[in-house]
Amino acid sequence: MIRRIIRRKTSIFAILGTIPLLMLSVPPAKACPDGQYNQCLGFLCGCVPNGGTISKAINPVPDILTTANGVLHGNVHLITQGVGALVIGASCPTCALAGQTILDHQNQVFVETVVGRGWLVFLVTGSPSIVLVDTATSIVTDYTISHPKDNPLQPPRPVRSAKTYKASDALCAIRSDDGSVLAGWVDEPVLTDAAGSSYTFPHVDLAKGDLVKIHAVNKAADCAAPLPGNRFISDFTMSWQGSQNYPVLLPTEMSETFTGVVTGEKPFKGHPVAPQKNK
Repeated sequence: MIRRIIRRKTSIFAILGTIPLLMLSVPPAKACPDGQYNQCLGFLCGCVPNGGTISKAINPVPDILTTANGVLHGNVHLITQGVGALVIGASCPTCALAGQTILDHQNQVFVETVVGRGWLVFLVTGSPSIVLVDTATSIVTDYTISHPKDNPLQPPRPVRSAKTYKASDALCAIRSDDGSVLAGWVDEPVLTDAAGSSYTFPHVDLAKGDLVKIHAVNKAADCAAPLPGNRFISDFTMSWQGSQNYPVLLPTEMSETFTGVVTGEKPFKGHPVAPQKNK
């Protein structure tokens, strides 16, 4: 009888001994697509973007609201509240309605685009801004883009005729109803002059009134929809008025912007519009 009890206990311990092994067993890592690698947190594994995936402006925005370790970065509700309140408090004629629409929808795709790229917007007529989000705190900040003032301590620039440049592709560009325009790049734009020489901004002789020809990609996945009174603009020439960069926190955010006045424009062909039926 004693031997049977010992054997039963031994069998129970043998079975229990296999449970931790079963619990700790992790299925083999699955293959990840190009630009991602397998990352495990405890017993959970998944594919996450590598550094190269988020280093180029034209590449897709990664899932900004989650990090490689599965830690939530940025709260959709708080960010929506911040952006909506910012728009409601602006002075554009339709801002109150547009801000309430943002609050009501809590669109995660919209939030991720604003977080991942920044949001070009005219919250005040003729006054461009870029809205950036700190994902660690979900704080939304509006950076008003002001034209640089002349430094009275520096001698005035010599008067010269206006130059014409062609810029490398912008990520996004919007135009206000009054003709003001705002274009944004993730990396410093490259400007090519009429002679074919190229210069990386700001190492270029660019002055107020110079003409800059710009093509903006304006992908829906990269450029949050503009407010009423603003619209996307794709192929255009601007009379350059100034530029500004910002303390971006993510390598995918637009860090350089040009502002100016539109002097020429081709029709925007970015987002397809469904054909209308004949009435």
